[in-house]
Amino acid sequence: MRIYNPQYSIETAGWSIEPSEDCLTLQPGDVEAALQISCYTKRNGEVTEKDLLLPWKSTFANVSCDKINVNCGLYSGICAEFVREGVFWRVWSLRKNNANLFITYNCDPENREHHRDVIDWMMNGIKEGRA
Repeated sequence: MRIYNPQYSIETAGWSIEPSEDCLTLQPGDVEAALQISCYTKRNGEVTEKDLLLPWKSTFANVSCDKINVNCGLYSGICAEFVREGVFWRVWSLRKNNANLFITYNCDPENREHHRDVIDWMMNGIKEGRA
């Protein structure tokens, strides 16, 4: 099922959906994990490379890891993977026009590969949303 936000849309892969004021959370039914999507809209101009780091710095300020450039559907940006305080994280900061998607996936480190293919499929299918 595809869900829509004014700035993006994403396939849910049948995961449970928990919207909140701050983010959208998708959770698989087989292991404890969560994919969370927050969307920020820049008021003036397009999201820049520097803007991509702002949500990252506020959430993972003390994490040292390699960030790689990625394309996810119609969005582009940076991604990284790391373990922090016993939790495995995959983190993306993506942009398209004035939208910045900050997406995190977390799970137990021993399950880090369990959903990799489905998450890659979901991320590669991100499209523009609708109002």
